[in-house]
Amino acid sequence: RCNRLFYLAIPPNVFGDAGTAIKETAMSISGWNRLIIEKPFGRDLESCDLLSKQLTGLFEEHHLYRIDHYLGKEMVQNLLIFRFGNAWLEWM
Repeated sequence: RCNRLFYLAIPPNVFGDAGTAIKETAMSISGWNRLIIEKPFGRDLESCDLLSKQLTGLFEEHHLYRIDHYLGKEMVQNLLIFRFGNAWLEWM
C-alpha cells in the first residue's frame, strides 16, 4: 500500500498543469492520494472558479485540501523539524 501527499506551494497559474502532471504520472493506485493546495487560490473570483473547475475535473473533492499560506508555512517547517529530529525516520 502506497499513500501519497502532494503539497503545492506554487503560483496559482500553474495549479492546473501541476495537477494534470500529478494525475497522469504520480498517483498511487494502491493507497490514498491527497493534494494540499496553498492559497492564494487565484487572483479573483473568476480565476478561483477556473482553478476549482480544473482541479475538480482531475480529482475528487476529498483529495483536495486548500490551506492559507500562513498556516501552511508553519506546518511545513514543523514537518522538517519532525523529520530531521527523529532518527527512526532516517530510512525515508
